Amino acid sequence: MNEDDPVLDHRSRKRVVTLIRSRPGVTFSEIQGICDINESTLRYHVRYLIKHQKVSEVKSGGLRYYYPYSMTNDTIDDPSLLLGEREVLDVIIDNPGVTLQELSDITRKQKKIISKALKKLRAHQYIWKVRSGREWGYEYITELKVRDEMKRILVDRFINGDIDNDRFLILLKGIDEEY
Repeated sequence: MNEDDPVLDHRSRKRVVTLIRSRPGVTFSEIQGICDINESTLRYHVRYLIKHQKVSEVKSGGLRYYYPYSMTNDTIDDPSLLLGEREVLDVIIDNPGVTLQELSDITRKQKKIISKALKKLRAHQYIWKVRSGREWGYEYITELKVRDEMKRILVDRFINGDIDNDRFLILLKGIDEEY
């Protein structure tokens, strides 16, 4: 996030953008609760952020979901996704690390149907598998998560001696500049 950006010079707007970047798909009421901002004030700041292309809003099922503007609406409103797949994706966005069983419980769909939706979402690279305790769960892929994963892999390779210090620093700087 560019610290010199005049759009983000307000403390509340900066908190809202930081939250949306860390939790893409967060709802208005979740933002209000987490940031502890009065509803009308939050509504003003969200509209301001949308106008200045810092966040985007997607309306679905009577709720408004907020995403970083850099996440294209093509990713969010992909017409190739069937309604059930979109429902599974929405649950994953709202519940990072959600397991197959939990997806089945929340959507009230059979695991076989959920598995097919997961396969398509993974093929389109909307989600990835993550360890959730003893089980595997699923998370929506965001730029922030990709950057963090790249840094984790880079640090592991450095620690294992696969790359030297100079190369490590160059690659780390490249990741930070790209994201």
